[in-house]
Formats: sequence, C-alpha cells, structure tokens
Amino acid sequence: MRFYMRKDDCVKNANDRIYEQLTFAEAKNGVLLGLLTAVILGIANFIDYDKNPLWLFIYFVIAIISMGLGVLLCALSFVPNKKTLDKSPSPNLYFWGDIANFKNVDEYNKALSNVEDDFDHLEAQNIQVSRIIARKYCFFNYALHMFIAGVFPIHWIGIVVLGIRFLLRKKHRRI
Repeated sequence: MRFYMRKDDCVKNANDRIYEQLTFAEAKNGVLLGLLTAVILGIANFIDYDKNPLWLFIYFVIAIISMGLGVLLCALSFVPNKKTLDKSPSPNLYFWGDIANFKNVDEYNKALSNVEDDFDHLEAQNIQVSRIIARKYCFFNYALHMFIAGVFPIHWIGIVVLGIRFLLRKKHRRI
C-alpha cells in the first residue's frame, strides 16, 4: 500500500522540515563562530614574542589569519536575505522581508483577505528559505576549511604553490 500526501500537506510538511534545517544551519554556524573566536583568543594569549621560536610565531600568525577568515565567513552567514524570489507572489505573505514592508496591521490584513490560495506564497517561501539554508551551509563549509587551514597551514602552502604553478604555466603558453 502506498501512502499519498495531498499537495497542501506536502508543502506544509516541507515547510516544517525546512525550518528545522534553518535552525540547524544557524546553530552550526554559531558554534563554529564561537569555536573559531575562542581558538583565536587562546592563540593570541599564548603568543610570547620573547619565548616562542620564530617558526611557532609564524605558525600562530597563519593560524590567526586563517581562522579570522573563518570568523568573517561565519559572520557573513548571518547576514539576512531581504530579496524575495523573482517569480513569487508579490508581496509574499509568508516572507518576512515582504511582510516588513506593510505600513500597518490593516494593510497586512487587507492583503491576507485578497489571497485565494496561500500555497503559492508558502511554496515560494519554501524555496526562499531553502536558498538561505544552502547559502549558510556554503559559508559553513568554507569557514570549516579555514579552521582546518589554521590548524594545518601546509594547506595554504599547497594552494600558493599550485596557484604559482598555474600562473607560470599560463604565462608560458602566451609566449
């Protein structure tokens, strides 16, 4: 026996799951932001210019720069997206960016009463929030790579060597 869901129930169910993922993405970025900040502050407190050897000082600087970039990426993941979808109902009565443009409650209620089928709005909201989640995961992924590069700076050396090699090969082809 197969279970079939009505479109309305499917859209509502998807909306609930999407918001669970949004909460999870926010939490992951917040935890990584806190971890990166704590590690940067720990390294900064550990640096002793007189007692640490030069190689350790260089390692700490690379780690702080890498993790600082990670902090920046995590912070950028929290910048809100105010743009609605191009082909969504306008205004989208489920999107906070459009709701915020109403002047008062009466204007909002009037817009709500003019809607015959609100599932177009909810479907557009599901797509919108899914894009926000994808953006947050992308920033998280890059910030996590910056954390790893801060712990193992050899990755930066590999990136620089490969970049120089690529540029030299490209320059050689022009001649």
